Amino acid sequence: MTGPAVGAKGFIGFGPESTWGTAVTPTRYIEFLSEGLKRNQSGVVSNGIQPYRGATSYKRTTIAPGGDINFEMCPEDVPTLIYHALGSASTTGSSIYTHTIKPTIDLPTGLTFEIDRDVAYFIYAGSKINTWSMSFAPNEIITGSVSVSAKTETGTIGASGNTASYSSASPFTGVQAVVQVAGSNFGVMAADFTVSNDIYEGKFELGQNSRAALIEQKRSVTGKLNIEFDDLTIYDLFVAGTESTLRITLTSDELISGSTYYSMDIYFPKIVYTGETPTMDGPGIITVDCPFTALYTSSASPEIIVTVVNSQSSVTS
Repeated sequence: MTGPAVGAKGFIGFGPESTWGTAVTPTRYIEFLSEGLKRNQSGVVSNGIQPYRGATSYKRTTIAPGGDINFEMCPEDVPTLIYHALGSASTTGSSIYTHTIKPTIDLPTGLTFEIDRDVAYFIYAGSKINTWSMSFAPNEIITGSVSVSAKTETGTIGASGNTASYSSASPFTGVQAVVQVAGSNFGVMAADFTVSNDIYEGKFELGQNSRAALIEQKRSVTGKLNIEFDDLTIYDLFVAGTESTLRITLTSDELISGSTYYSMDIYFPKIVYTGETPTMDGPGIITVDCPFTALYTSSASPEIIVTVVNSQSSVTS
């Protein structure tokens, strides 16, 4: 008898589709913390009246596959998810590569996710990334999350035949982060941000049980810094409504080659702080959350620019 499935035996892989909804073999794999992709199948019960007083008919209708994947921020393979959350990437270098990833109007065609849940594997074709988030804390590994919407889900018992392989690069930690507010280094206790593509997930057409399309709508980029209250730098920016820059740079302690380290730079060229006034909730150190919204200026200076230095020649394939 086969034992129950074990999460520690599972894996997640993904690959870029050339035709939306046509499944492909994974080209990349990431170590993950948890996942929650589901079929999300709907159905209807007939309201027809018969003298038995009970429901006598049920029909399946649409499926809306999707869910979240949580992971640690590694400088390799994970940037492909960032590319699919933002939309454009350019690469320079040889053996050591610099990838610049920016938002654009249209997202890439789509992804196929393969999720092996030990005793069976599940394919999610026609996937797009609705949101991408990152969280930073000093004594922790930097984590990320993507919210995925897909066209189809298929489950198959047994092994897929694909073998997961992983980069040897370690994930970033909070102690490897440097934060700059308005161009100057700034002490930050914790931070997070979210890019949302506001994907329209309800496009169903007659004769189909799966989505006809996943359509990105208005993008938003928001976040929050948690700081100890020791001056009025951010408060003054908030009160005046002053636009400023924010940069979070992660530099690994692992070398790619020579003297070049893995790194990830997250730059917000124009943000506005949307609150708030520091208050005292007790006798201890006063801390304050500083929420912000990133603003678009041009295609060269969008809300967020992510620059990754690693050993992989592409983030788009």
